[in-house]
Amino acid sequence: SPFPDNPVRVKGQQNMYVALWYKFGKPIHGRAWNNNGNVECSFPYSKVELTGARDLGGQIQILTCSEQDPVEQFKKSGFWYEWRPYKDRENDQLLQLVRCGQSTPVLMPTKDGNTFLGYIDMGKDVANVGYKGKNETLAGGEIQNLLVLFRNIKAPPTGIKIYEDTWIDLKYRDPFPTAKNPIPVS
Repeated sequence: SPFPDNPVRVKGQQNMYVALWYKFGKPIHGRAWNNNGNVECSFPYSKVELTGARDLGGQIQILTCSEQDPVEQFKKSGFWYEWRPYKDRENDQLLQLVRCGQSTPVLMPTKDGNTFLGYIDMGKDVANVGYKGKNETLAGGEIQNLLVLFRNIKAPPTGIKIYEDTWIDLKYRDPFPTAKNPIPVS
């Protein structure tokens, strides 16, 4: 499938986006990336990582937003996306956890030090990430400090940078951006 416009980016990761897939009716979050304008995905399931059309079949959904800039997103939609620790879901009424059923996207480190997007099974308090053909898990209190995605309905802070870069995602044959000020690489 062609890659969608304005996918929600994963904090601190290049070319990693929030994806949703269903296995036997159960929603599972995983990661998507842009491979030459086409969608590629990885999802943890059971004890394995599932990737590609043969493993996945069915439809994949990628979370998108109207704007990449949180301030502009808030102006248009009344919320902005923010990655925060999972434990924050209990303390702040202005945060809405992004979830589908009992699945919420999570940014989780793997045993070898990489960080990938997976999901927390909120019914079992278990975080899962698919990596190198396997499903790595964390459980219980260990998941409380992992970053998950929230819709923040409080206006974003002004006067400080709240996003890591000013990259925009373009696809092959998209027109060159005129509304932004491109910065040449030196």
